[in-house]
Amino acid sequence: MNDFKLRRLKTGTLLFAIGCVVALLLDAAIDRHLDTEMEGIFGFYCLFGFFAIVVLVILSRVLRRIVAREEHFYGD
Repeated sequence: MNDFKLRRLKTGTLLFAIGCVVALLLDAAIDRHLDTEMEGIFGFYCLFGFFAIVVLVILSRVLRRIVAREEHFYGD
């Protein structure tokens, strides 16, 4: 990987991390109208989103094993 791509990757990762921190800080600053008590937990939506993505990744790996075809399913 050349220096430009590596620098761009680091910059993108840094910007993503800054966005996550800003979202977490805004969670404390914004007054929300809660439907359940769990929504009142600090960082609830950040944690919920993270665990939802983890579950999606795990389910996608399981589903791939179920529906995947052999490598040479259609022949050459």
